[in-house]
Amino acid sequence: FWFLLLTLLPIFTVIVITYFQRSESIKEETIQKLTAIRDLKVTMLTNWLERRDSELSTLSLDKELQDLQRIHFPDLQSTENQNILNTGRSILNLYLWNYSEYYDFFVVDVASKKIIVSTNMQMEGIDISYYEDLPINLTAKEISLSNIYYSRIISDYTMTYSVPIYSLVNNERVIKSVLFVDINLNNSLYKLLNNRVGLGETGETLIVDKNVTALNQLRWYDNAPLNLQIVAEPAVKASKGKTGIASTNDYRGIDVLAAYTYIPKMGWGFVCKQDWYELNLPIREMLKNFIIIFILLSIVVIILSLYITNSISKPIIDIVRVTKRIRSGDLS
Repeated sequence: FWFLLLTLLPIFTVIVITYFQRSESIKEETIQKLTAIRDLKVTMLTNWLERRDSELSTLSLDKELQDLQRIHFPDLQSTENQNILNTGRSILNLYLWNYSEYYDFFVVDVASKKIIVSTNMQMEGIDISYYEDLPINLTAKEISLSNIYYSRIISDYTMTYSVPIYSLVNNERVIKSVLFVDINLNNSLYKLLNNRVGLGETGETLIVDKNVTALNQLRWYDNAPLNLQIVAEPAVKASKGKTGIASTNDYRGIDVLAAYTYIPKMGWGFVCKQDWYELNLPIREMLKNFIIIFILLSIVVIILSLYITNSISKPIIDIVRVTKRIRSGDLS
């Protein structure tokens, strides 16, 4: 008993200490990994937004689109105007074919509020106010981007850019038309967010607006954009402009580790999370291995202790047996 106690107790102590040290190390590595993924995703998302700004700002300066400023409703049927419209439409179609991030392009005349030219010719000549769900901004002096919404025009979730097209009138820059661009989120933003490399089988990233409403597709909730109100702590804090990491429950009520931050350009909260059960897999594997090692060592120690104690006790037992025989007078 004492041999077993003196042998197994130190082994058990070493295993317990090693287990807790390795557990803390694994948890720290997990936090660093999730934080790194969060920062990388936010950088990629910000770069994506900046590239769209740059592309569309450049497009608004294209000479063919500048020529659209010379067209005035209702005189659209003249040969000169038709040539200008065809050229402008060709430029927009060229962008649409080369960039899968966009659904459509259309230019609106500020004075008449009608669509001059579009990659969807059926929209041309229609008053822009007809599309009630379209974020209309004909007065912005700089490029602007709407939040995510459901568009009746394309029957999908999108974001719409408004890009002013300037022209010179009496040596002054005047906005006579505005370029509108609908973003194909499935080929751009959602594709970026749905890339879950490094997040295992349960991880995901999500964005929320200032009301903590989900704006992108989620792994565990169908039809989440604009329909799911999230009350989880990381999403709430992220929507308020905070950055950090939290161990909490997500929108499913599952224990997760979440890294969150804020994207000032869009006023979005960003959350990167993964289930604790999956994150703890290395710890569970380590615990299982330690238990197996302890059991194997215990068996070895028991066998050795029996061998050693038998080797010690056998001579003593023999002496006692001989002594008893001497005392009983049985020397045979």
